Amino acid sequence: MGRNTFDKLVCLLADDPIFESQGKKPQRHVKVQLAAFLLRYGNRGSNTFIVERNLNISEGSVFDYCRRVVKAVRRLHSQFLGWPDESRKTEISQYIENRSGFPNCIGCCDGSLIRFTEEPMVNGDQYRCRKKTWAVRTSCISLLITVY
Repeated sequence: MGRNTFDKLVCLLADDPIFESQGKKPQRHVKVQLAAFLLRYGNRGSNTFIVERNLNISEGSVFDYCRRVVKAVRRLHSQFLGWPDESRKTEISQYIENRSGFPNCIGCCDGSLIRFTEEPMVNGDQYRCRKKTWAVRTSCISLLITVY
């Protein structure tokens, strides 16, 4: 994540009440809590020791910071995620058809990896990906179905 994106995300998260201290001790700045989250989950789901060492914080703080960041990000979803209305679906579908010749499609995803933190117990070697970790690859196409 680039610095500008990081700073914008900090600004979006900073107003969430979860980052307001409920006790006598003040919380660490949102920047530190977001950094802990990104270090832990952005590095192939690294263990807490790496985050503790890099940010000089306790193991319990790593878990607390990650929990807070996840809750705050989830609260932002309605500002950034939504399903298109009918006119937007038609516009997207037309664009995709013009580019690919594939009619009635409103979206697609190809090649995204969902990583596992541990090797699956059954047929674990089958989940080894090109990035030297365990994962499943997703592919999907969303079709626009018109009912007449």
